[in-house]
Amino acid sequence: MKLGYNEIMIVSMYFNDINDFINLEIGIKRFQGNMERFHFNPIPLNQYSRKLFTNIETFHIYNEKDKIFNDGKIFKKVTWYEVDYSTYLQEKEAGNICKNIEIQNMIENHMEIQYHQKLNHLDINVLNIVQQ
Repeated sequence: MKLGYNEIMIVSMYFNDINDFINLEIGIKRFQGNMERFHFNPIPLNQYSRKLFTNIETFHIYNEKDKIFNDGKIFKKVTWYEVDYSTYLQEKEAGNICKNIEIQNMIENHMEIQYHQKLNHLDINVLNIVQQ
């Protein structure tokens, strides 16, 4: 069985850094242009690597220190690091997605929680209140 373009994209989503992508494209002529097929960034980007992923429309932010690019091609952001509920609401209003939402002390503050997506974890304070 040979790896095709779709399969190599799936495999390369698990690469650790930009050098892995470069080595794939240099080492195997058939997979040149693999980075151009991505419409999201599978790894954190810097100024250099951003130029190699030319077709990004959804920008994934993996940690707070990631450089955020706002060039005209990016339409949506997906945040993977932990954010508080108010930040989530701001991002949601802007059309972005947060994957790791901290809802600490939300019930104590009498704020409504709308379950528009799955929560990755619940803060221990929330669990204690719910169990009482």
